[in-house]
Amino acid sequence: LERYLDVCLEKGEYGAATAKLILEGGLTLLDRLEETRAEIEEPDSQLPAVDVELDSVTLCGLGPFRQRITYPLGKRGVVLLRGRNKDDESDSNGVGKTNLAFAPLWAITGSADTKPTKDAKVTDVVNDFSRAASVSLRGYLNQKQEFVITRTKSRSSSGSSLRFSVDGQDLTRQSTKDTQQIIDETLLGADASLMARVMFHGQHESGGLLQAPDATFKDELSSLSRGDIWRRSASEARVSLRQCSQRVSELEGMLEMRTGDMQKLSERCDELEGESKHKQALIIEAERSKKNADEKKPGLEDLQEALALVQAQKSSVEDELAMHESKLAQTLDKLDLDSLRDRLAEAKSSQNEAQNTLNDCQREKRTIQTDAKAAEKRSKRAKTKWRAASTQSPESQKCHTCGQPILTEDTRRQYLSQMKKELDDAERLVQNMTESALFIDQACRTAMVSVSKSASLVQSCEEALFAAEEDSRMVNDALSKKIRLCRERQTDLSSQLVSIVQRTNEESKTSLVDSKEEMELIRLRDALYAAKKKHN
Repeated sequence: LERYLDVCLEKGEYGAATAKLILEGGLTLLDRLEETRAEIEEPDSQLPAVDVELDSVTLCGLGPFRQRITYPLGKRGVVLLRGRNKDDESDSNGVGKTNLAFAPLWAITGSADTKPTKDAKVTDVVNDFSRAASVSLRGYLNQKQEFVITRTKSRSSSGSSLRFSVDGQDLTRQSTKDTQQIIDETLLGADASLMARVMFHGQHESGGLLQAPDATFKDELSSLSRGDIWRRSASEARVSLRQCSQRVSELEGMLEMRTGDMQKLSERCDELEGESKHKQALIIEAERSKKNADEKKPGLEDLQEALALVQAQKSSVEDELAMHESKLAQTLDKLDLDSLRDRLAEAKSSQNEAQNTLNDCQREKRTIQTDAKAAEKRSKRAKTKWRAASTQSPESQKCHTCGQPILTEDTRRQYLSQMKKELDDAERLVQNMTESALFIDQACRTAMVSVSKSASLVQSCEEALFAAEEDSRMVNDALSKKIRLCRERQTDLSSQLVSIVQRTNEESKTSLVDSKEEMELIRLRDALYAAKKKHN
């Protein structure tokens, strides 16, 4: 593109500025197309680079080569193949030069044509005196991996085969088609035709590109270099040219319209000249009226001074209000109502605990009294039984049938001993109940004393809390009144402040309107001057 523009500059077809714009536009177009192509194309669309080095080829039964022969290919440089026909002593036609040169191609692709489509016919490759043709090709991939391809073509369908291995690993598949696909992907980068056309050139194809028409030549170059971007560039350039031509037509129409508008503006300027004179007279009258009004109403500076004074008074009132509120908070802190309430709650809790203890002691006392009465009754019954048993003799208690005594002397003594024990236990229980009654009476008196003290403490806490709340109420009322007065004054000053701000804004708007009218007048004068200058 740069070379083309240099030639155009030398011929005088374009200027330097035009050539620079064309170059920048062309490069921008190519960059945009490259970005678009990178987004559209799939990541796998570019073929991987493969370095293929052929080491040797072994032929057997291929063309005129009936016997097995191995031909070295690695690092041979330029080699000239010559042949001599020993059968009829004619020239070297048909001795196998082409078959030997294209044997690697046949091993790789299955065809000796540089544009393979399908395998060649069996009769085209198999020697007339052989049953099958076989070619084994050895080489290296990327100078590291050794590969071996062995292709066999037999006159019978069952004798054909294709084997492929890389670094000793057999990659042969069940069918020849699948094995060929593995070879294409590994060795040829999935494009057999490209490798065949850049590595193998027949004796009648050396001048093919020079003699090819333009379409064929472009088709051949498309295998190595992408030509679609240039075709798309040309298409985009033609579209851009049509758009630019359309835009030029639009701009020419707009220019024609603007010329008519300029004519109308010139006529409008003449009208505005008359209007400006009228407005000038009105402005003079307005300035006179404004001067008279300014003499009667306060100026902007006076309003600003009043605003500053009101703001200072408002700030003073706010400080006083903050002082009263702080004093109220300090007073409430000194009274410490929360602490008094906590003490009252603790005293009431202690009173409840003492009352509960007293109630428990009284219940225990009633229980002990009941148990003591039962013990006294038991003791009385035991004494009665013991006296009755001790006064009666064994002879007084006899059987009415046989007349023998019911109790013997030993039995009577045991009975008396048992009665004595029951009597002692009953008296001991009565004594224990008596002692328990005395103890519980002492506990009840102690609990009553605690209840009395707790009641006194509760009463004193309630009186102290009532007094503190009364003091707090009085202080709160006094300070609240002062705070209310301060707030009323603050509200009054805020209203004055808002009024002054509104008046200041109105004054500023009036000044702004006057400034706008002066600017409009200046603009009209400048427009009139420019219109006159352009008209002249």
